[in-house]
Amino acid sequence: MALVRAFQWEDWRELRFADTSAGEYRRAVAKLAARLVDANRQVEQVDVAARALQTMADASAGVDESPGFIDRVATGEEALPKLVETMTAIGKDIELIGQTMQEATTDIKRGDGQAKGFGARLLIAQRVARQLTDPVERIRSFGAEFAPQLHEVDQGFRAILEHAAAEVQRDPSSKANLCEFFRAVRTMSAAAHEGLGSTQGMIDAIAPLEKMSRDLRPVLRRLRQGLTAMVEAREVSDEWVQLIEATGITCDETPPTAA
Repeated sequence: MALVRAFQWEDWRELRFADTSAGEYRRAVAKLAARLVDANRQVEQVDVAARALQTMADASAGVDESPGFIDRVATGEEALPKLVETMTAIGKDIELIGQTMQEATTDIKRGDGQAKGFGARLLIAQRVARQLTDPVERIRSFGAEFAPQLHEVDQGFRAILEHAAAEVQRDPSSKANLCEFFRAVRTMSAAAHEGLGSTQGMIDAIAPLEKMSRDLRPVLRRLRQGLTAMVEAREVSDEWVQLIEATGITCDETPPTAA
């Protein structure tokens, strides 16, 4: 209290008998309120400065807030089944879109054979645009989930692969489990190339189709944007295989034979 009295006070002795509704009293209250606001602002500035100084101190002290090996592996382990579910769901919608486009192509050929002209093509394009709306929006939504899931899986796989050689050196018995992991990663990479290769083909085919119909253009553009995020998985899986090779660990890839 003595410290507060030294610099935080307002002389109200002349106001102690003033009516609370009097102008003089109300002006004094307003002045006091203004001082409180100003004091609060100064405190906030001090807090911000203190936080900035603490951040600088942490940085200079080398405080590392990045996830460690266990954090990365656990996060990737949790994200992997979610990534598989997302890819499966996207695959189903891609198959549905492929069927819709195939039916449209058949209808266009039939209409051309019956000399129905471009009016029939326009009606087909409008119908296809309506049919594609729901699966395309789902793919865009899944695509937004796919990217962070892939990143988390990638970080977990990289953590394991970067420490693989040291782990085998520390514990030779761990080689069997690592080789099993290597086989799973190689299988996943091959599947990514096979499945996402068709996705790239669909992306390449969409671009010219966007120019064919005003009704199809917006939905096809959204589809292309949603699919493009997935193509990155091929490059990421290639890097996993390269990291496996870089470990220098040799595994017996010969499949077991039946007894």
